[in-house]
Amino acid sequence: MVATHDLTLSQIRVRCTDIEVAKYIASMPDLPVDISVCRLFAALMQSSGVAQNYSNSSSNAKEGDILDTYPSIPTSSEILKDSDGNIACHIFTYRLKVIIGANKRDVIPVYR
Repeated sequence: MVATHDLTLSQIRVRCTDIEVAKYIASMPDLPVDISVCRLFAALMQSSGVAQNYSNSSSNAKEGDILDTYPSIPTSSEILKDSDGNIACHIFTYRLKVIIGANKRDVIPVYR
């Protein structure tokens, strides 16, 4: 695939409306050249879903204690094919399910 422009952590930090998160981003080193922000986020979302599934199944979780914030798989995906009908790439959409307080500062996970 051809490399294309992506956001940088600095660009995200400048526009981040959560001051504490912006400070945290500022303390992070630049990503290695071969790791884009979208690759980082996709890996975090995928890993969070796997960790959530493990956490939910490793305890005696009952209704109301089962974390339901991170996707275990993308919520949707598309397969793009080249002119010969071969798979060229996949497009995945991830979601994050959270409760946001009226003040828009409190963000908490969702349980089912």
